[in-house]
Amino acid sequence: MVEFLTKLLLVARSRLMSRARLEAENIVSLPKTPKGFKSLEF
Repeated sequence: MVEFLTKLLLVARSRLMSRARLEAENIVSLPKTPKGFKSLEF
């Protein structure tokens, strides 16, 4: 049970980090698009 929860946390964290990295790259490469700024307004 603990191993399952640990794996779940690792998967969730890696997905969040990769998503954040993608959004950061979009903001850096396309600073003029409103999409990039929208993702910052959480």
